[in-house]
Order: sequence, then C-alpha cells, then structure tokens
Amino acid sequence: MLVGGSRFATSPDLTALDEPIHWEPTVDKSKVILKTTETWLRPDEPGLLNFQTLRSGITRQGPDGLHVILGQGPKTVHLFLQGSHLPQSRLSVVTPLDHGARARHRATGRLLDFLEGREMGADSRLTPQKRLRFKSMLRAVDGRSNGTSYREIAESLFGARRVASEPWKTSPLRDTTIRLVRDGLTMVAGGYLDLLRR
Repeated sequence: MLVGGSRFATSPDLTALDEPIHWEPTVDKSKVILKTTETWLRPDEPGLLNFQTLRSGITRQGPDGLHVILGQGPKTVHLFLQGSHLPQSRLSVVTPLDHGARARHRATGRLLDFLEGREMGADSRLTPQKRLRFKSMLRAVDGRSNGTSYREIAESLFGARRVASEPWKTSPLRDTTIRLVRDGLTMVAGGYLDLLRR
C-alpha cells in the first residue's frame, strides 16, 4: 500500500514525520492517475503538465510506477504515472468511474489550480475540525496506551480547571474522552485507510 524508495530517504535532516508518504492509487482515491496523451488530442497545443513539472515535485519511483507530490503542506496533490521513467510527451488524466471518481475529480481541480498558478486549496476530505479531532484521538490513544487514566487524558486535552468544574462520573468531557480513545484505537488499527478512500 505504501510505496518505498524515496530520493529523500538518505537525508539526515528528515524525521519519519517529515518523510513524504506516497500511497498506491488503489488506496488513496484522490491520487490523480496520469497517462501519456493520445496523438489525436491536438498535437499542436502545448500541454499544461509535462515531465519538467513532475520533476519539480517530490518523486518516488515504486515498482508500479512514478509517484509525485506537487505543492506544500496540506495544499498538495498526489499524482501517479504508471511506468518506470518520466515521459517526454504530454500527459492526460485518467479517471476510472468507481467510488473514487469524485475524490480524483476534486484532486484534478487542485492540480489545474497548481498548473495555472492559482492558489491550490487543501484536500477537502480533511477539514480543520477533523484534523483537530484526529490529533486529539491520537493524543488520547497515546495516553491510554501508556497507562494514563481517562480523567488525566481529559485534563491534558481540555485543561484541569474545565475537567474539575463538574462531577467527573457524569461529565460530558468524560464521555468525549472515552469516545476519543475508542475512535483513536479504531484509527490506529487501520481505520485511517478509510480517509484515503473518500
């Protein structure tokens, strides 16, 4: 599911958190699938995407093909080109009509923004609120796996004063903390892959 062999793997300055992740297109449904352009598509018209643009991104050659990330931070688009080398010809986008078609369509729009010099939006599958909740879930799971009580986790997430402001046994913060741990454990056990399939 993950593709190995990054050209950045030998950098001593990168941590595992900094290392870019390239998912196979069967897992990440928003990955834009590319192919070389057919000759009948106006050969005299210049293409927006070419191999120089691909080279400018973060590239990784996998056994299935070339994986590329264009953009920075949350404003990125992930591309996949089947094959073992960068093409010299123009490229087209392939969008299989499956459950990932809408995610690929949105990603193609972000790619066009990038290629036309417009500001590229973030992947809409992860809103800022969802990102914040996922962080809380992982913090809660980390605390629980280290033997921390639900109350201590709640104090870490919401503040000790807020937790102490009402009886713990009937506190909504207690229920929220338990849900965060439960949902976080599901996420860690492989549920995170569902985020890539939307």
